[in-house]
Parts: sequence; C-alpha cells; structure tokens
Amino acid sequence: MEYDSHSHMKVMFLLEDPVFDADVSTASIDMEDVTEGLGYESLEYIVTIGAIATVGGTIEARCQESDDDSVWTDCAANTDSGEDLTLGGEALTVEAGNGLVIPIGAQNAAYRLGSISKKRYQRLSLTEETAVSAGQITVIALLGHSRTGPVPDQSS
Repeated sequence: MEYDSHSHMKVMFLLEDPVFDADVSTASIDMEDVTEGLGYESLEYIVTIGAIATVGGTIEARCQESDDDSVWTDCAANTDSGEDLTLGGEALTVEAGNGLVIPIGAQNAAYRLGSISKKRYQRLSLTEETAVSAGQITVIALLGHSRTGPVPDQSS
C-alpha cells in the first residue's frame, strides 16, 4: 500500500461554464464511490474564475449535502458566520451554511472550499449574489483519504 497523497486522491471535473450568468449546481459527488469500490473521507472544491466581461459582483459558493442524491440541504458551517478569510489573495467572507462569498475583483483567480459533511452525496451550489457579467467558471473536486487504495490511475 502506498502512503503518498497521490495514491489516495481522486480528481473530478464538476463544472465548466464558459458564460456564467445564472445560478447553477455542480454534478453530485458520491463519497462512497461504489463503482470503484472506494470511499473517501475528505473533499476540497477548487473554483476558478476565468475571463469576465464586467469585473465586479460576487458569487456565493455553498456546499450542499444529501443522503439520497435527490433532496439537498446546505452543509453545516465549519467556521463562524462573518469570519474573514483570505484565499488566493482575495478577502472572502464565510457565510452561514458553509459557503463563501467570492468577490470577482480580478480575472484568472482560484479559490478553494473544503467540506466537512459526512453525508454520502455532496455538491457545490453557485449563486450570483450581485451582477457577474458573462464570467467563465470551473469547479474541480479533490476527494482525499480513500478508505482503500491505491486509487486507480485517472485519464481525466
């Protein structure tokens, strides 16, 4: 058994929206991953912001959870509401419900948001809080701490 991070991590491409101008949720993630016979203990979302027609506005990224992949609720907050964080050089505000308000102050920025949920299914909900004009957005999930390993090689 390998003890490095690479052997116990899976990368999932969840969303690529070349013209983000409305609310959207990513594909759901099955933390049990029954197709590969693996399960994962941790989840980190990577949100990237690309070219934006009009700089300004905010996007709220909120972790959601489900027992059955059909009824979704917001995850419990992992820090106090209103606490300021700095990720990727931007000041972020933690909202109740394990969400971050991402200010769109610059193009080509990357942010990360960890989930503390223990539910089987998880996803990220993106809500346009204030005007974001035709922004590119991508969401990638890093599933870590596989219960069995090593994780098979991935092509995507």
